[in-house]
Amino acid sequence: MAKQLDALEAKLQSDPNNLAGWELLARSTASLNQWERSARAYKHAVALAPNQPALLAEYGETEVMVAAGIVTPAAHDAFAATVALDPKNTIARFYLALADAQAGEPKRAIDTWLSLAGDAPAGSPLRLEIERRIGEQAKIAGIAAPSLPPPAPAAPQPQGAGGPDDAAMAAAAQMPPEQRDAMIRGMVDKLQAKLAQAPDDADGWVRLGRSYLVLGDAAKSADAYDRAEKLRPGDLDIPMQEAEAIVAAQPPNDPIPPRAVALLRKVEAAQPDRVEVLWYLGGVAIQEGRKDDAIRYWERLLPMLQDGSADRKAVQGALDEIRRK
Repeated sequence: MAKQLDALEAKLQSDPNNLAGWELLARSTASLNQWERSARAYKHAVALAPNQPALLAEYGETEVMVAAGIVTPAAHDAFAATVALDPKNTIARFYLALADAQAGEPKRAIDTWLSLAGDAPAGSPLRLEIERRIGEQAKIAGIAAPSLPPPAPAAPQPQGAGGPDDAAMAAAAQMPPEQRDAMIRGMVDKLQAKLAQAPDDADGWVRLGRSYLVLGDAAKSADAYDRAEKLRPGDLDIPMQEAEAIVAAQPPNDPIPPRAVALLRKVEAAQPDRVEVLWYLGGVAIQEGRKDDAIRYWERLLPMLQDGSADRKAVQGALDEIRRK
């Protein structure tokens, strides 16, 4: 992935108007906690698309991460521009309230958070985090902490949606790691309780698998996906996600574990030309010393990838390397 991102960044130097490329670089580097690199990429993207509120909010949040949780002037400007375009944007509203708190305006922060809490469903991680923040700022202001407004009705959960939503992640992103993990664990506990009452909820098990992966617990993540797969055996996205969860938990140079290999083989049997399967099984062939099989997998994969894309360059580079050996 590091090689792919380096290749993408190099390509963007000669193709600076490639909005999709800057967005991909920004989000990918953010997923690796490379905040300064991500912020630079977001800045390019925002310059190309200044009227996209979601993009502005993501850029502002990355600037907060660069500043270790402080809402800097650049971040504040991005959030203000976001709410001017989308007054209901939860990420921007949360951070604008945080900016007021950091500027010594606890009452203004409380008012903004109260308004945001009214748009969050009962028991949501965002609403719980807002309640905690309001309690802190009320003490600073020397006032009684106000009660939260009635919650918004819970939105229907789309099929396969998982983990904390964007608003919850906005609340958690700048928290200390132990607080962030505690918040996600609280969500996991609620989901487990629901699954105890409704163990046939395949989507719930998928959400649990994703949540455990956020917490770094690959074994529990894989087990949750396994439960979902048994409930929906024809859905090949589930074993694919389970395999990727197992691989994601491995150190970069460790071999792909047998459990993940078995899952990949299962998906291959039904979808032999699936891109992820071809990539991973090429890697399995390398680790097992089957160089010719690796070449066959990656030669099939190569024409499926867009010309000039970072993925295609990475696969071509891997092929060139093993052919030289």
